[in-house]
Amino acid sequence: MPNWCSTTYRFHGNEKDIKELFDFAEHAVSTEREDNATTSGFSTYWLGNLIIDLGLGDNIDNNKGDEYRCRGWITDIYRDLDPTEGTIVTETAWAEMPEMWNLIIREKHLDSVSFSYMAEEPGMGYYVKYNAPGYNDFTEKIFIDICPPTDGDFRPYEDLGGYYDNEEEAITNLNEFFEKDCVELDDFDEFIHKHNKEHEDNDGAWIGVYEIKEIKDK
Repeated sequence: MPNWCSTTYRFHGNEKDIKELFDFAEHAVSTEREDNATTSGFSTYWLGNLIIDLGLGDNIDNNKGDEYRCRGWITDIYRDLDPTEGTIVTETAWAEMPEMWNLIIREKHLDSVSFSYMAEEPGMGYYVKYNAPGYNDFTEKIFIDICPPTDGDFRPYEDLGGYYDNEEEAITNLNEFFEKDCVELDDFDEFIHKHNKEHEDNDGAWIGVYEIKEIKDK
């Protein structure tokens, strides 16, 4: 059983191409269809349905490359009020699978379409993002993952957890939580380790600090 990676894709393009892409995706995973996903464990929401609708379903079984990887499913499709934008969220095995979307864009000749994405797989502390040229869709730089105590005061943890657009804000909140005066994120390593060890067999509280790696080249 894999760990599941949640990825948010933000698409941009002209109105015609974005409409065609989202019409295609919505049709491929429609619950009203009876001709797809009958043998898939992911049911109608399986990403493989998009590859099948491209007429390339045989390539899935033949494992012809990353662009045909589709072990996962669509969880949400959001059409934006701006018809030149939209968002699709997926859950996939271990990591993001952007190659499949590039395949769809190429095969359907949606030349104006580009996309950014941010992926997270908490089990392995995997956090990455990619911003398409000319866009800054995902500004987050740091993620602080928290598990509040099963009993006791959870509010300090709640105030600490979440995404941060800069290290300075994350450092400020960590200093407030630990009552320290650190200047670098790495300075908190020993305090986090000590905190997690002390709570491991007590109330289960823990803290994890992760840098969101930005992928530059596609």
